[in-house]
Amino acid sequence: MSNTIWVVAQQREGKLHKMSFEAVRAGQTLAEMIDGKVEVVLLGSQVDEAARELAGCAVGAVRVIDDKALESYTPGAYIGALEAAVAKFEPAYLLLPHTYQTVDFAPRLAQQLGAALVPEATAVEQDEAGPIWRRPVMSGKLEATVRPRGGGPIVVSVQSAAFPGDEVVE
Repeated sequence: MSNTIWVVAQQREGKLHKMSFEAVRAGQTLAEMIDGKVEVVLLGSQVDEAARELAGCAVGAVRVIDDKALESYTPGAYIGALEAAVAKFEPAYLLLPHTYQTVDFAPRLAQQLGAALVPEATAVEQDEAGPIWRRPVMSGKLEATVRPRGGGPIVVSVQSAAFPGDEVVE
């Protein structure tokens, strides 16, 4: 397994969701901790403008999975495309913005990959054993500290405003 962090950006009709930049910032934060590299993955059809916008961030690469089947969101198409790409490139982490769309497909993607899933991450810290994620539990009344286990990549959805998008390193 590599130390590559994939940020799966979200777009609709070629326009990036603002939380995509929050997920990029989360990826940059994690990369600083683990001496990793951030790559952004963008799914869709004819999303070149959005890819150029993401390339303006300090990331190692922007990988575009361009397919007519990804023009409109469907969970099966997104899961299939990401599963194949993860099998080929073996990133250590997949970070996604925590939106209705990712809530729809991230759990099934994690299951298909045999990966740990950390939903609604609000922070990441590091100790001697590696990254630890914080996430709300009990309707946000409490906070859990989570250390994912397992052999596959770790899928993390990043809660809105937890990692400010305007702090993305460019």
